[in-house]
Amino acid sequence: MGRGLRFLPLAGVLLVAGCERAIVESETHLEDVVAVRVYDGTTKVAELTRPSPLSAWGAWTSSVSLRVGTTRRLEVRFVTDEGEEINVADTDDYELRVQSTNTAVLGAGVVVRQVELRGNQAGTAAVIFQVWHEGHPDLEVPGLAVAVTP
Repeated sequence: MGRGLRFLPLAGVLLVAGCERAIVESETHLEDVVAVRVYDGTTKVAELTRPSPLSAWGAWTSSVSLRVGTTRRLEVRFVTDEGEEINVADTDDYELRVQSTNTAVLGAGVVVRQVELRGNQAGTAAVIFQVWHEGHPDLEVPGLAVAVTP
């Protein structure tokens, strides 16, 4: 017989493929985020939405302000298309990072479970929220405008 591929008929064979890591019920997934909500205590101060996880982001509903020489702590929650609010600081899989677009005006960092904004000098800047997973950003949202007043 000549060389070539031979196919053997197999009956009753079940192939199972899966992820390298098992998915457990408590694992958080941020692929379906459709909103970002920013809270000062229990008061929602700004929100950013999009119609679906694959859509472009809309505009923030408002901006945030603080005075020069002061700090303001905010909580950031990500909302899935199923309505689940997630504070990334409560998960083991993700890390919240923030970045100021103008560090001369606004300092930004994550302290414990909250974002801390510092008014360095009068002016405007934006704070960008990023969710990191396994060494890279999984999600980055447009900057929230921040006014620093004298």
